[in-house]
Amino acid sequence: MGPGSVAGTLVTDPEIRFTQTGKAMTKCRVAVNNRVKDESTGKWIDGPTSWVDVIVWSGLGERVADELRKGDRVLAVGSWQEERWFGADQEWHSKTSLTAREMGPSMLFKSARILRDEERSKPV
Repeated sequence: MGPGSVAGTLVTDPEIRFTQTGKAMTKCRVAVNNRVKDESTGKWIDGPTSWVDVIVWSGLGERVADELRKGDRVLAVGSWQEERWFGADQEWHSKTSLTAREMGPSMLFKSARILRDEERSKPV
């Protein structure tokens, strides 16, 4: 389907699993909605919510599972994937997800601190 990105709030903790060959695959769900300003009241209101499944592989997937939690605002960049199947109800179904090649915390509402590898190994 092509390149894409998503910015929103994690509504689940990232869930990590490993393939039979030991490759990490992390899944999480992101809520996306646009805030719009009501010109008549001057107040910001949330628009409709969309739900996006994000899949992250390998080392990035492991870091996402270690560092991000439900409620965190995140950014993810990757490629859209569509899955289609014929269900037991005799109907076609489809699901679109983003396979992320980059993912991390958003700094829109909060700050974030990057820990370099050498900082991670220092005793606290």
